[in-house]
Amino acid sequence: MMLLKGKRMNCGRTPATGPGRRGAVLAITLVLSLVLFLLATTIFFLFNMNVGSYEYTAGRIRAQAAAEAGANIALYQLAHGNGAPQDPSPYSMEGDSAQWMELPGGGKAWVIVDPFNSNTIPNVIGGVEIRSRGLSGDVTWDIVIRAAPDYASRYALLVDQRIPAGVLTDQSVYDGPVHCNGIVEFSSTSADSTEDPYVAAVSTSEDAFYFTGSGFSDEPHPEGSNTWVRPYPRHLQGRPYWEVAADSIDFLDQEFWFRQLQTEAVSQGSMIYMAERILLDGDRVLSKLTEDGPVDTLSLAGRDIVYVQGGAGPIYFKSVSRPSEPVTFVFTGPVYISGSIFGPASSSVGPLGIVTLGDIIIAADPVLQGGEDWPSPWDIQTSTSIQVHGVLAAPRGTIRAEDPGIPDPATRFTVYGGLMLDRFGMTGIAGRGYEMTVAWDQILTSIHPPHFPALDRWTVLSWQQDPDYEGLNIDDDMF
Repeated sequence: MMLLKGKRMNCGRTPATGPGRRGAVLAITLVLSLVLFLLATTIFFLFNMNVGSYEYTAGRIRAQAAAEAGANIALYQLAHGNGAPQDPSPYSMEGDSAQWMELPGGGKAWVIVDPFNSNTIPNVIGGVEIRSRGLSGDVTWDIVIRAAPDYASRYALLVDQRIPAGVLTDQSVYDGPVHCNGIVEFSSTSADSTEDPYVAAVSTSEDAFYFTGSGFSDEPHPEGSNTWVRPYPRHLQGRPYWEVAADSIDFLDQEFWFRQLQTEAVSQGSMIYMAERILLDGDRVLSKLTEDGPVDTLSLAGRDIVYVQGGAGPIYFKSVSRPSEPVTFVFTGPVYISGSIFGPASSSVGPLGIVTLGDIIIAADPVLQGGEDWPSPWDIQTSTSIQVHGVLAAPRGTIRAEDPGIPDPATRFTVYGGLMLDRFGMTGIAGRGYEMTVAWDQILTSIHPPHFPALDRWTVLSWQQDPDYEGLNIDDDMF
């Protein structure tokens, strides 16, 4: 065998070291770089998008909060006026030269108050539309709310001290709102809930309601109680149908308002002095001091307030025929209801107002007591059912029967409208006297009796987020 000297055999493959290998490495590097670039770009884009989305969401939330704050400021300012603005022209709340107001918590709001165009109609409760645009950064958000001033006359039952057991009980129905600054007591003795007390909306300034037999609770059916306040499903929703710790209403302020109406009555020439019996006879008021004395006549033409200055004795009041227009009677002392009282035939013109700065007393029929009475139409007619159509108010007084033992058996005393009291008195006893009911008139949500004052709070009727103005500007007259 011969071996070749000086030469080495290589049976394997020689690795490529030329330009082809270098190109492949470069291509792979470029592809990887491109992939990393695209990945980094995507991550950066997604990050920026998320940041932008977060900033927009945060800005929208802040803008929405600013819009709500602006609307609440408008409601606060309106509550310190006396009712709805009469000028129907929209106006901007005070702000900078571009109408933007700076808010304490940051952000800005442009607030337009647009009064209802029918606010100028006499005795209409009216309302406003508040359009509030919140601004945060470059994000805006609009809300639109409609609100109306609250009136004591709007309530079916408004009481200062307490609504005792026996008022909201079996078979009692209050289709309108009920409020009490004090304790509201519910009771029921029926076997099921079909006859339990019904109240459309109820509120108390206390921390809970009181249920006879089971104590205090903030629920419309406490555990262990046999009382179900109807409509139970609605009350479970809470405000505004079922509300504890509600703002209280100042009854002393209401009394002061009615007392100073004497100035208005003097200007209208509608003061009544020294009268014992008063009749509402259509569009005039008749009064007498004694049975055999002369009849004084007051025409109601151009008058919507009658102020009765009481003396030492009682003043008896009832109606003979309906007036054509609403009128408010204010009695400085207790008023004795001596028969039914009727308001205008058409409730759309407005309700009657009967206000006393003393007590509301259902007069005892002297014939039932074995005595004599004045001749008709001046006689006291309280031996049968009595109807009062309008708003009956005693802001610092009570309602009671002069003799709660008559008639026997008991008859009905029905207020077709609303009842405002400081507290309840005794109207009947042991199946005698008067069974009191209130049949709420829905017209009270839109019209109040003449010269009734607005409360220092407003009721929100609707709330709309991000509305469509249908091509109109925020400060146009739209309501």
